[in-house]
Parts: sequence; structure tokens; C-alpha cells
Amino acid sequence: MKKLILVISAITAFAAMADEVKQVWPAKGNIKLSAGDYSITSRLANDGRISKFSLKGKEFFTTPGSTQLGTLYEAPFPKEKDTVLKLTVDGKVPETVENEYTGKEIILERTGLYGDIRIFSKYTLNSEGLTWSVRYKIENTAHKAKYFYLFTMPWSKFFTEYAYSKKGEVKYGTLSNSKKWLICDSMDTLVFFAPSLKMATVSKTVTPIPVESRRHTLWDLPYFHKYFLFHKRPEWKAGYESPEYTMHFSAFEAEEGNWKELADKLLSAK
Repeated sequence: MKKLILVISAITAFAAMADEVKQVWPAKGNIKLSAGDYSITSRLANDGRISKFSLKGKEFFTTPGSTQLGTLYEAPFPKEKDTVLKLTVDGKVPETVENEYTGKEIILERTGLYGDIRIFSKYTLNSEGLTWSVRYKIENTAHKAKYFYLFTMPWSKFFTEYAYSKKGEVKYGTLSNSKKWLICDSMDTLVFFAPSLKMATVSKTVTPIPVESRRHTLWDLPYFHKYFLFHKRPEWKAGYESPEYTMHFSAFEAEEGNWKELADKLLSAK
């Protein structure tokens, strides 16, 4: 692999993971990516993290600015450094990244040094939804994380009910902007229902992820329902590299009268 190239110019804000192509990214704005009925948005002001996720034009996240995927440490959060992005659309790596792409399979890869940890994220979008994989490497040990969560999701305030499965058992709950932490449990799959959108979303743990503290939890705030997966902190040694952890996100159309029936079938399936 050739050396990662940092392109510094008036129109370029990011480096590109480049083997054959020196990929040039815009300095600002959003990159909208669509596959099938799904779309996501990479927000350049937020180091290229995903800030939107929708099905058939119905947006599931809260407004940009409070949307952030992939977080470590407790506040105050360190500023990410050495951000590197790579976009692949249907197997092709565009030399100059435009603001919008449509394809059958779109892959956004990003790395960044966050505090003492380098995070490697891979977002794969296709007609089945969004697959998000994360791994990390501890490069220094000066600032040990008090909390450690690689997956966070800023679900919209329009979601009012949820259901989740744990080893085949299905549990239901409501969201009421209570400002409380909800669930705080291990789980396999989480479903949210938004009656005004007539949609339900599905968050599925694809690979085993070690958890601790609140494990899987929801922060039930008035302006969004923030999902956190608290990853079990490894022994804090420089050079440690984690396995790759993967989650999958999708959605389906649902009504007030049938969403629990649909969710129960999905959550009870082996």
C-alpha cells in the first residue's frame, strides 16, 4: 500500500486512503450516499461521520450537530486528528468526491486518532440497509477512557416506543423524553417505532461485542433518544488491536396497530 496522502489545498480537507487513486474530498458540506431505498449522509464538518440515515426519504436521526457516530471517552471529548476518508461506489474509487452518489453498494471508510486510540470505521450501504464495522488500536496510554463506547446512534424524538430481544426473550418499553437512562441491559436486536413516520428501525448486533457498565442503553432526552453500546474496556496497553465489531441497521414500514406484531416476529426469529 502506498503511503496515505494528505492533500492540502483550498478545496481539500481530508486525506484519502489511496492505493491507486489520490482521492480528493471537498473542504466542507455533506456527501449524500444512496443505495436502494436507503440513504446516509457523511458530514464533513464532523470528520466525515454519518449524520443522517433514512428509508424512502424518512429521516431517522436528529438534526446535524447533535448527530455523531463512534464516540470514546467521557466529556470533554478530545478533538479527532489525522482523519482519513475513502469512498468506494460499486467497486470504483472516484478521484474527486462529489456531493451525491447512488449505487448498489457504497462503502465509506474512515480512520482517525481520537485521544490515544486510532479508530477504523467502515460503513457499507446497500438495499438491505447499513452495515457498520469498527475496530481500534491503542497507540498511547496517557488518557485511559473512563467510558468506552464505539457505537452511538442519535435516534429522532419521533420514536416513541421500542422493543429488544435478549437470548430469545422480547421486552417492550416507551420513550417519554424523561431524561433517564433506559434498558441498561445486554441485547441482540433493538427495534424503535415512530408512529408519525409509520416506520420502525432495527439495530442488530452482528458480531459478539463485549459490554460493561450500562451495556446497551438509551438516553431518553427531549430532542433525541441517544443509543449507546458500552464496550468492555480492554487492558490499556499501547499496541493493542481489537477484533472488528459489526452492527447492522435497517428499517421497515409499520403502523400503530401492527408494529409490535412485526417486531415480535423479527425479534423472536432464530
